[in-house]
Amino acid sequence: MQFPECTEENNNPKITIIDKGSNNNKSKVIFKNPNRKKVKIIQVEDCVIPKGTKGGRCDYLIKLDDKSNKQSDLLLVFIELKGHDVAKAISQLIDSINYIKQQCSSITSYQIDCIICCTKCPFHSTRIQNEQKKFRAKYKANLKIRSGEMEYSI
Repeated sequence: MQFPECTEENNNPKITIIDKGSNNNKSKVIFKNPNRKKVKIIQVEDCVIPKGTKGGRCDYLIKLDDKSNKQSDLLLVFIELKGHDVAKAISQLIDSINYIKQQCSSITSYQIDCIICCTKCPFHSTRIQNEQKKFRAKYKANLKIRSGEMEYSI
């Protein structure tokens, strides 16, 4: 899976993903990377999936394929930074996963996590749990929904 024109590499111990189009930056994901693994930050919206493409697009895809230890870390993290429309965010993640699967069949060898980070989360905890179960069953991906800032260790 190669998208060089949409990819930035980073091995900082702390990597912050924010919505560049937002003026308040309340929704953000902070990746803790104490071992300074090489992480690829891929801009999905309007780069990997161009404007005008049918369907939704998530904001970012984080790719880790660290083969330095016995068990290689193969991880994809799809990220959608949102105001409050969690249902739309879920749809954007699904469309993005399906698009990437069409472009690259090796996605199935990766652990897939999906993050929705929103300013307000209108879902009640039981509805979030139901969405997470459906997501896991249908897309073999973990779905995490948080308000405000989220930390994620890699």
